[in-house]
Amino acid sequence: MDPFGSRALITASVFSTLLALRAVKKKSLTPAGALAGFAVGFTLVATGLRGLTLFFFYQLGSWATKYKTSVKAALDETVATASVRGSSQVLAVSVLAVALSVYHAVAYGEERAWSFDRKNDQQYQASSISAAILA
Repeated sequence: MDPFGSRALITASVFSTLLALRAVKKKSLTPAGALAGFAVGFTLVATGLRGLTLFFFYQLGSWATKYKTSVKAALDETVATASVRGSSQVLAVSVLAVALSVYHAVAYGEERAWSFDRKNDQQYQASSISAAILA
């Protein structure tokens, strides 16, 4: 999928809108956090399909946060009873991935299979940046 191409922009719009609406409905993000999440999600998916992988990481993290909350609260008094995140928390965990994703899209274009063969320096660099985005 071409970065910032029509398919990428439509896919990014749909997934980001659904994510933001779901986050507000489930009260996992404040409205400002949902807006930041929309912007982050839109940018990540618009620059390439690896952004969808990061959506799954977000969902997994949400489930992990809520898993056995009562047990965690009994063991640790500092466990928040409501874990609603704001825009600063959304941006704190995503700004580096967004910056690298935009850089990758501008410098290397469409995503390709990863290759860490140093004989092809450009492919090696593009693969390294893609790995950093997911890290």
